[in-house]
Amino acid sequence: MSADESIQLPCFSLDREALTNISVIIAHLEKVKVLSENTVDTSWVIRWLTNISCFNPLNLNISVPGNTDESYDCKVFVLTVLKQFSNCMAELQAKDNTTC
Repeated sequence: MSADESIQLPCFSLDREALTNISVIIAHLEKVKVLSENTVDTSWVIRWLTNISCFNPLNLNISVPGNTDESYDCKVFVLTVLKQFSNCMAELQAKDNTTC
């Protein structure tokens, strides 16, 4: 199973788009939790992201590409979001390691 390149999850930023980026990430992680029927628990990460944002995150509705009745499309969405979030965290860690 491969990730869906059409789904683009933003990474963190400290500029004026930070709230929007965090809101988009939270919305995707909430959709992952629903589509996985709570087998992928993203609650802790969502709570952490909500805590680090200075304002209440925007409520966004994320649509899943493909047929949401098809478990394959849902699994591809979950895989893609988790993989992109993981890559974002790795990029942040690499940046953090170079600044020390």
